[in-house]
Amino acid sequence: MPGFSGGPHNVIYKVNIRNQRVVAVQNSESSILSWSTDLQHRVRVGLHLNDGTLTSRIYDLNTKKWRELWPYTPLSKEQTSVIGFGKDPDIVYLRAAYDDRLAIFKVDLKDPKLEKNLVYSDPNYDVTGSLIYDPNSYEVIGINSTSNQGSVYFSDKLNLLQKSINKLMPNTQNYIYDLTDDKNHYLLYTTGATESGTYYLGQRNPAKLTALEYRYRSLPPETLSSVQNYPYSARDGLAIEAKLTLPKGQKPKKLPTIIFPHGGPQARDSNAFDYWSQFFANKGYAVLQMNFRGSTGEGFAHRNAGLQKWGKEMQDDIQDGALKLIKDGIADPDKICLAGASYGGYAALMGVVKTPDFYHCALSVAGVSDVFDLVRDNRDFRTKYNIADKQIGKLGGQLKDISPVNHADKIKVPVLLVHGDADRQVPIKHSERMHQALKSLDKPVTYVVLENEDHYLSNEDNRVATFKAMDSFLNQHLPSNAN
Repeated sequence: MPGFSGGPHNVIYKVNIRNQRVVAVQNSESSILSWSTDLQHRVRVGLHLNDGTLTSRIYDLNTKKWRELWPYTPLSKEQTSVIGFGKDPDIVYLRAAYDDRLAIFKVDLKDPKLEKNLVYSDPNYDVTGSLIYDPNSYEVIGINSTSNQGSVYFSDKLNLLQKSINKLMPNTQNYIYDLTDDKNHYLLYTTGATESGTYYLGQRNPAKLTALEYRYRSLPPETLSSVQNYPYSARDGLAIEAKLTLPKGQKPKKLPTIIFPHGGPQARDSNAFDYWSQFFANKGYAVLQMNFRGSTGEGFAHRNAGLQKWGKEMQDDIQDGALKLIKDGIADPDKICLAGASYGGYAALMGVVKTPDFYHCALSVAGVSDVFDLVRDNRDFRTKYNIADKQIGKLGGQLKDISPVNHADKIKVPVLLVHGDADRQVPIKHSERMHQALKSLDKPVTYVVLENEDHYLSNEDNRVATFKAMDSFLNQHLPSNAN
């Protein structure tokens, strides 16, 4: 989601859960963006920002001094972050570059050369997720990776268990959340494009899976719409990964369509369950989600191809997906709506500015409308370096040119704006100004303000209100055959 500052400075507290007594064990420091501990609960790492350079400030147990290690500038290939310690407090695990992608390494802090030893890499994707520890030995035994089929284990025995689960459930991401001491029982969570999320109690000997609880009990797989991979090439030849959700019971031919880019923009859509796309598909729309340039997960080159491309090539990548759907006969060229939240909301507004005769409506939830204002708000005047400058561009006329609020006169189609009044990531002023600009030109616009709502639709009532607003808007301006 847009927003580039480190947020409030972090304090580490020790909490006695019996008497609720709280003691601060590490106070905040203005240059430390975050703190973390080792397995012995000692504060050992601070992410240090100094004039645009990030380093891992690590407390050395042997010298009793802090060390500044692995410096890098944000968005560079030198990116290195500490993700945890081993049982041995001198062993630290890092996420760092391996070829063009992020992988997992371990380093012995006693090694004068601090050699990075590769632990796990994925040939196609960045390795994300958190470390998995053995409940008995506290050794690192795996990682929860969203780029794979869930948990990945480094021991043959546990990897065999994971592979057997993946074979049984080949179309989902399967995460072993916990193991009993004897490793005969485990808690499994599984999710996928048509699996809204189920928790299982697993048993190894004899093999058995028992469903315990469901994230969305009323959304079993048989009620959900099918999802397929839909790769395509952008107009400059860049390969774009995408997924296409198709409405149940309808032929994939000249369907009303929602083009639905993700937020971030440094994020990605995966094969996990997505309740937005399933909602749209349930109403009868084909839904296309794409990992346009600037998306994360596919390596540094794909991510950095989006630098300073807001409203430009990034926007073209989105439209190229819609053009492919039209060419393949799937999308009705006269019934295409552009929808999104946060950066996706920006892309929805910018799409109907840049190509005013292509889309037939725009739906923006917590969307950015003034890029100039976004960059200015995220500027840190204590340093010459500003990550927003590098990611989007420096303050100037070019940022105003890619700000939808400055081009309301070009918009020809109905627009829905939804925004929480407590949004600190993208302040509500973005939708307020967009609404005013459209209304002053007598453009068709609907504006919904969500009281006491943040950037993420955290309040259930507001989430329902948002989907009711989208439902009403689409029924009016882009009716589907299912309506």
